[in-house]
Amino acid sequence: MKKFRVERVDPEPFKEKILHLWQDNMIGSPPGRYDWLKRGNPAGETVWLAALAEDSREIGGMISILPREVWVRGRRVRTGILGDFVVDKPYRVFGPTWLLPKAAVDSFRDLGFAWLYTLPNAQTRKIVERVGFRDLGQMKYLVKPVAVGHYLHTALGPVLAKAAGTVVDAALRRVARETYAFGRYALESVSEVSEEFDRLWDRVRASQEGAVGDHSSAYLRWRYLDNPLFDFSLLTCREGGCGGLSGYLVYKITDRRLEIYDYVADDSRCFGALMKALVRLARDSGCFAIYTTVFEDHPLLPALKWYLFVDARYEMRLFHLGDEESVGRRLSFLAGDRNI
Repeated sequence: MKKFRVERVDPEPFKEKILHLWQDNMIGSPPGRYDWLKRGNPAGETVWLAALAEDSREIGGMISILPREVWVRGRRVRTGILGDFVVDKPYRVFGPTWLLPKAAVDSFRDLGFAWLYTLPNAQTRKIVERVGFRDLGQMKYLVKPVAVGHYLHTALGPVLAKAAGTVVDAALRRVARETYAFGRYALESVSEVSEEFDRLWDRVRASQEGAVGDHSSAYLRWRYLDNPLFDFSLLTCREGGCGGLSGYLVYKITDRRLEIYDYVADDSRCFGALMKALVRLARDSGCFAIYTTVFEDHPLLPALKWYLFVDARYEMRLFHLGDEESVGRRLSFLAGDRNI
C-alpha cells in the first residue's frame, strides 16, 4: 500500500495530471479553468495541495483553497473556498481522501485565511465534518417557472401540455409581481465593468450587516467576464435613464434555464425592474424557469419569495471552519459565492 504525504505545490509541473483528475472527477470543467485559476483573482493565487506518494511523488489526489475576499461590517476578511477535491481512483480507499482536507484545515491559518467554507456533496460531507467543519446553514435553491407547459409535458403529452401551459402562464402573468413593477429605471446589458461598479460596491458594502463577498470591478471582470466555464451576462439598472448605477444582476442561460448568480444594488426598488426585464428575457430565450441560489438568511430572500420564487427542494449545506466572529450576523451569499 502506497504512503502519501500532502504538500503545497506549484501546479505547473503537475498540470497534465491535474487536468486528467478533473476530466475523470469534475465533468464539465474545461482545461482553460486551470489557467484562469492561476491568474487574475484579485484575492490572490489559488493554494494547491497535493497528496504525493512518498516513494515516487506520484499524485494520488488534490485539493485547492480558492481565495475569496469577504467584507463584514466594513472590514475586509480573507477567506478561502475549499474545492477541487479529487482523488485518483486507485487510491480512494487509502490515505489521500482523509489527508487532503485535514492538511487544508491544519494549514489555512498559516496561509493567511481567517476562515474556510465549502458546500460538500453527499460523498464528502462526512469527511469535512470529521476534520472540523461546522454546518452553518442551507443554501436554498429557488425556482420561478415562466413556462408551465414544460412541467406538464410528461403528464399530459405535448399537445395538451402546450394548451394548458398557455392558460396557466397567462394567469401567472396577471398575478406576478413583476408585471406591476414600475419606476423610472433604464436597463442595459453590458459587456464591460467600469469604475462606477466600484462606486456602487463601496456604497453597498458599507450598509451590510453580515458577510458579503467582494464585488469590486476587478473581481467581477475576473469571476464572470473572463470565466472559461460559462458565458455570463450583466444587466444593469439606472434610475432616470441617465443617472448613476443603482444595481445589476449577473446571470447565465444554459439548457433553457436562466440562473441568477449575483445581485448588487443600493436601491431595493430596482430589483422589481430587473426582474421584469429578466422574466421577459427568459421567455424570449425559450427558458422554462429562472433559478437562483441564496443562503437561508440572505436579506434578498423575502423579495425573491415576493416575486414568486419557490423552494426547489435541492439540499445544499454550507460548512464553515475558522473565526466565528468574522462571519457576522448573516451571510449575504448567492449562487456566485458557492464556489469559483
